[in-house]
Amino acid sequence: MIYRPLINLLIVVAVASGFFIAATAIAGDWALKLPITLIVAMATGIIISFARREEWLTTAFRLPTSKSGYLKGAGVSVGILFTVLVVFAIVSTLVAQILGLSQQELPDSISLTQYIYLLTVSWVSAAFGEELFCRGFLMNNLASLFGSGRAAWGAALILQAGLFGIAHYDQGLLGVIVTGTVGLTFGVFYLLCKRNLIPLIIAHGLVNTISFSALYFGS
Repeated sequence: MIYRPLINLLIVVAVASGFFIAATAIAGDWALKLPITLIVAMATGIIISFARREEWLTTAFRLPTSKSGYLKGAGVSVGILFTVLVVFAIVSTLVAQILGLSQQELPDSISLTQYIYLLTVSWVSAAFGEELFCRGFLMNNLASLFGSGRAAWGAALILQAGLFGIAHYDQGLLGVIVTGTVGLTFGVFYLLCKRNLIPLIIAHGLVNTISFSALYFGS
């Protein structure tokens, strides 16, 4: 039945829209209202999933049952990390050259306080939150909405990647395209990992850790 995933998605849209409208009415041109609206949407979807004990959660945090299983899981996370970094490098370079887009301006370095703050936020909101919401909540609810067949999962994979890219609008058109492609890569691995989110969360956190470490060390 499609009514449940449809209701789940509508609730997320309604809560996020309500927050955005209220924030606009209260604070006007408050610069953080869009990023926080995205966080509100993400948190709402996650809360719905746990409150309703949705079926996809049963595989989302499946731990290995042996030492070899943990080693295999670590290898999978490293493989995802490597693939994402390669995809990021290739797509960002090609898109920048073909469309004539410039890379996002980044600071030469960041302070230790900023480094620790960014690492903490990235592991909590990006690695855990984005994977749980985009690959978990969104992909599963969209697939259920479309009928749960292969075509449904394919559509869900593409849609969540598109939404993931759009959510990074602050990085410009190049950032939207690149992060959308990265979201597609994570989505593919989500399916290959039999809908286990743990390897993706670890890989996502490591990607961000490498990025922020490069900034901290001025690389």
